[in-house]
Amino acid sequence: MIWTEEYGVTRQALTKGQIEQFVIPVPPLAEQRRIVAAVEALLAAVSSGRARLERVPATLKRFRQSVLAAACSGRLTADWRKAHPGPAVLPSPTESGPEELPDGWVWVRFGTQIRSIRSGSNTPPQNERTDFPILRSSSVRPGTIDLEDVKYLTAQESRNPDNYLTDGDLLFTRLSGSLEFVANCARVSIPTATRIQYPDRLFCAKLVEPKQANYFVLAFGSPVVRNLLTEGAKSSAGHQRVSIGNITKQLVPLPPLAEQAEIVRRVSALFAHADALERRAGAALRRVEGLTQAVLEKAFRGELVPTEAELARREGRTYEPAGDLLARIRAAAPAAPKPRRGRKPTA
Repeated sequence: MIWTEEYGVTRQALTKGQIEQFVIPVPPLAEQRRIVAAVEALLAAVSSGRARLERVPATLKRFRQSVLAAACSGRLTADWRKAHPGPAVLPSPTESGPEELPDGWVWVRFGTQIRSIRSGSNTPPQNERTDFPILRSSSVRPGTIDLEDVKYLTAQESRNPDNYLTDGDLLFTRLSGSLEFVANCARVSIPTATRIQYPDRLFCAKLVEPKQANYFVLAFGSPVVRNLLTEGAKSSAGHQRVSIGNITKQLVPLPPLAEQAEIVRRVSALFAHADALERRAGAALRRVEGLTQAVLEKAFRGELVPTEAELARREGRTYEPAGDLLARIRAAAPAAPKPRRGRKPTA
């Protein structure tokens, strides 16, 4: 147990006297050396394991990006196209894009695939809870919407029906302090009776064909589309931002509707597998964080290595007990200097 004394409001410290009063278990010297060697080896393994686990999220992030790149280039479903040949009904007009696409795929401007796009309420929200929640811009992240990340408006401020979301809408973040979170896209998935608004920091797009919503979420998260879109982002007042024009003019690779559904199914399965691995890695990392203390506790309980007494009995030899070691250390230590007496003041 460690005792501390408080200094000021938040600082804590140990005094020299408290340190000198610590009671520490001391094994024989040979056992100390074995304990130190065992602890160093185990903690090195713990540190190595922690480092590997800490790299898992970044590795899985690259994996997800690779999946999206394959999905939106046609590589992910190449086998599916072979098994499902047939003429594709292509949208019009089509565009020339930065990459060659498989037969049946086309590049389109996103604006040709939507009925409308607009920003939401520009009324500053409040923290006080009301019956009129409104999303915050931080609620939208790539592919996901946190419907609990909200503030609130009054009834008077909530009269515009266009500021309410409907199931199947696509939301885009308009601005952020980080380019990584600009133009994040996610599909709104809410019951019909749910009434929730969105702010002017988000754009809401309504598709001509709502069945394409999940595919467009993947497309706007893919590296090729993200690179094109963020090239057009502007920086102002410490924020990166995109306009409605940036969104509507964005080129997007578009496969036939049936292949879109297959892409969404395969990506969802792969992402679910990645999410499960990330949860397992997180749980393992939390366990690893407790290993250092566990190793030290076993070491100071005499459970980490065989004790010197046990080894001596097995080998039929004598050993120097810790008490004799401490007596020898005390005998060899120089005498403590006597405290100096202060000088008498002179007249």
